Amino acid sequence: MIFRSIQTKIVLIAGLCLVSAVVLLVGYGLFSSTRTQDRVSAEVSSLLTELNMERLQNLAGEQSGTIQAELELALNAARTMANTFEVSKLKPKDGKEALDIGRGQLNAVLLNVLKSNKSFNGTYSCWEPNAIDGADENFRVNKDGNNPTTGRFTPYWTRDDKGNIAVQPLVEYDTYDKHPNGVLKGGWYITPREQNKESVLGPLPYIVQGKQVFLATMSVPIHVNGKFYGVAGADYNLDFVQQIAKKVDKELFEAHGQVSIIADNGLLVAQSE
Repeated sequence: MIFRSIQTKIVLIAGLCLVSAVVLLVGYGLFSSTRTQDRVSAEVSSLLTELNMERLQNLAGEQSGTIQAELELALNAARTMANTFEVSKLKPKDGKEALDIGRGQLNAVLLNVLKSNKSFNGTYSCWEPNAIDGADENFRVNKDGNNPTTGRFTPYWTRDDKGNIAVQPLVEYDTYDKHPNGVLKGGWYITPREQNKESVLGPLPYIVQGKQVFLATMSVPIHVNGKFYGVAGADYNLDFVQQIAKKVDKELFEAHGQVSIIADNGLLVAQSE
């Protein structure tokens, strides 16, 4: 399953100092002699470590499952949209398109999926040159997600932190450049195009409605009869993962520790402080 390779891991950077402090207090409270204190401290430390590690593992599994469920929701939405758009490119025996989906209809689908999923940051579709209707030159306007220079159909519907929804053209889909954190800028488009497989990418820095955010983005290829047409996708603002980190810190360390959530590629996704 795809999520085996993108499992999110919860790593506890701090907290051991808190356990050590508890052990020290318990040890001094019970005995004053140095030898006895050392023995009791070691026994209490072992007990606390065992109990905390079990609790940490359970909580890590629980919160990892929460993150995975969110990612699966967006990935399934991307799959459904890609399958729908593929139908429009299937050619029946009479040569006509099975389903007539133009730019307006496709935008309506993207908008509806975003409105129906309140936790999503955005939905999008990016098409190869002239792949949707062969009329890119007629859409060289910065409107409805069309690229103002090329006319390519690249709509990205987003929701800001106040709930306002807007559409903007996607950018950097063809570039092999990398962000400072090492993530391929166009990875969400290049991977489906070149490898014909789904992409789960993040943390991806991106400008959404004029504000930089960090995203986890899921994209699925639109591929018919051996031909790549584009991708359909959905994404999350990783702020929701930040809230999970703070929740774990509060439950385990009463907000006095530090919890980091790290992706399988080693990149920091969120931190409680």
